[in-house]
Amino acid sequence: MKDLKEVDLTKLKEAIKALNDSGIIDVKVKTFGQSKEKLVELFTEKMDDIIDNHPDKTEGIPEVTAEMWNFLYGEDTEVKPKDPVEEPTKEEEKEEEKEEEEPVKTEPKPPKEKKEKAVKEPKSPKEPKPPKEKKEKAPVEKSRYGHKVGTQAAQLDDMLFEGIKIAEAAEKLGTTNMRVRNHIEHLKAKRSLKIELKEGIYKVSE
Repeated sequence: MKDLKEVDLTKLKEAIKALNDSGIIDVKVKTFGQSKEKLVELFTEKMDDIIDNHPDKTEGIPEVTAEMWNFLYGEDTEVKPKDPVEEPTKEEEKEEEKEEEEPVKTEPKPPKEKKEKAVKEPKSPKEPKPPKEKKEKAPVEKSRYGHKVGTQAAQLDDMLFEGIKIAEAAEKLGTTNMRVRNHIEHLKAKRSLKIELKEGIYKVSE
């Protein structure tokens, strides 16, 4: 993660505002009266939740939000912003208007020959179709603490269940210490888990 001194507070707030207005998060991040460090922490928590638990929503991440995330955490956690819609130029709009205004020249069609109508045979009653079988969606496999298997969050769940140091977990997953700390706080707040710290090792206490 970048040093907090390198983070532009105004751009950070713009990234958070865009995320709030995007409609892909349920609870908006409050920016008023928050320190830069707290805003980075709240921003990281929201983005981690989208990437780990709602990957289908990553396409809706605004460009300014994605740029701030990639600036903070680099290529390891890079997200791609939603592709902007290209608007037609004025010249293209004028050409389209001309095409619409110009009448389309059509050649006169030859008179149609009248065909004698054939006597239709009565249709046999249709056999009732068998009811379609409803396909059940395959259940999403989740970790012991409710995160989708295969994500960083699920891997951290297993590591904290066994017990691990923050730096060691971050190195194994190729992420940052703050990412691991945020996950620990997430488990405490959202899953109501007790996590003990002994000799630098964090472990979920059963």
